[in-house]
Amino acid sequence: MSHLKDIQSYDELTHKQWIALGTKCGGLGNVKGVLSGEKEVLVRDVAVESIRLFDKNGRRIPPHNLRANVCDPNRNFHIVQPNIVLADRFNRLVETLGIESQGCSIGMSGLDFEKEVALTKDVFKANELLKTLGEGYPILLPQMDLTADYGTILETTVLPAVKRAYTKEFKKFMGGRKFANYRNGDLAGKVTIIEGVRHERIIERLKHGPVIGLCFPVALQGYSVQAQREQMATLPEQFSLAGVETLFAAMMYPDVMARDYNTPGYDLSALQWQELDCSLDFWALDDRLEFDARALLGHAYGHCSGGLLFVRPR
Repeated sequence: MSHLKDIQSYDELTHKQWIALGTKCGGLGNVKGVLSGEKEVLVRDVAVESIRLFDKNGRRIPPHNLRANVCDPNRNFHIVQPNIVLADRFNRLVETLGIESQGCSIGMSGLDFEKEVALTKDVFKANELLKTLGEGYPILLPQMDLTADYGTILETTVLPAVKRAYTKEFKKFMGGRKFANYRNGDLAGKVTIIEGVRHERIIERLKHGPVIGLCFPVALQGYSVQAQREQMATLPEQFSLAGVETLFAAMMYPDVMARDYNTPGYDLSALQWQELDCSLDFWALDDRLEFDARALLGHAYGHCSGGLLFVRPR
């Protein structure tokens, strides 16, 4: 009886509708190929396709109701995806930061790191909406307590480690490159987390152990800091807006993120420095890497980007 119902439901289509369906399949040749088993039809949900989150270059497509400013990315400022050897990147972090360094604990082996990255990638690849985002940069955030004084940890531990990683990477380049921290001595007690960007979840997890994630440092290129924060409401829950994460990406991938002048500037948009209208950022030049404050949070720059971090649920 159910078979008869199926036949009757197919009979509801008119001759013109069958022709239209055949046309959408690419014509009579394709239809015959499907019927003979030589070809197959792939059916996709149009609703899912219409809410793509990232374009073919891995940049966040601005939500239609976004209020804050966004401009086109300046593609002269870009990063080049390297051939990532996880063991090498893990060892860079260990050598730069140290296994135990002023309140930071890496807390795992290189093999553990590789296993966690693989599990995270499995979760990431399972989401069809993220297929155009790209590979991302696997990073390890060591266990640390940033809730007491975020600025002090940046000043005493994280930024000195970025300096070591950067100057070591480019020590033979034109006599060596320099790291300039223009906020040196001016961070303790002055750095807080912006609400609603999910960064506080990462900070809470870091109190109990290291966090492994995929960092996408240029996914928001051309977004003002305010737009970077606003668009978080329409991203999957596994994403958070980056603060200290971008600095650890720079620690593990200095050759990529601080290659030269034509790498983008990086906003630490999950963070507030001093007042609501100030954040923090850093950018590379041909001879140095600079860390400073970022004002004009509503202005969009085509050469700047905030970072996104993807982590798998616990």
